[in-house]
Amino acid sequence: MEITEIRFNRTSEALKQPGARTAFEKHLAEELKSLVPEIVNRSIELPAYFTAEVGFYTNLMEEARKCYEFGLFHAAVSMIGIAAERFAMELSLKLKLSVNDKQITEKDLYDKGFTQYKRLELLHKGGLITEEAHDLLQEIRDIRNGYIHPSKVGDAKGDSLKLIKKFNEVIQSRFSEKYVFRSGQIVPRWGMRRPFTI
Repeated sequence: MEITEIRFNRTSEALKQPGARTAFEKHLAEELKSLVPEIVNRSIELPAYFTAEVGFYTNLMEEARKCYEFGLFHAAVSMIGIAAERFAMELSLKLKLSVNDKQITEKDLYDKGFTQYKRLELLHKGGLITEEAHDLLQEIRDIRNGYIHPSKVGDAKGDSLKLIKKFNEVIQSRFSEKYVFRSGQIVPRWGMRRPFTI
């Protein structure tokens, strides 16, 4: 059998050689500098967002956005899927489940917790997400699953941007349900808390 292609990466070994680190840093700085215009262009493509429901998912969402900006599109698809799942997990903590008037947890129902599909169903039925948010989160799950269980090669750049925008819609709709902008301030729709200025 003839070998037609070989790939390898020995960077970590090469960097241990005297003087290699300085040369590598210089090369990397030049390469990154040449990528700046594309990074900025991809940053412009990303939608702005506001959220008052800050949790670990927001860190994951920012990581997904950084992956997209730096052209790591498969990683961006995975990360936005992880962010969406974490968002649903954090919301599911607000679910009040009971059997015969006794409160139970999702782990009581399912040994290892819900699948994302089931969690989204319960969040929707429990009124914690709208039908539109439910559908968007299911779409994110479905597209992400196509990359995690790759049966075909997709358009990772297009899909990563599409998923980020879909998740952004979920975040924005939840923010808009609770808050409005008035005179440069974010105020609760129902006057629950003091306004804050941007």
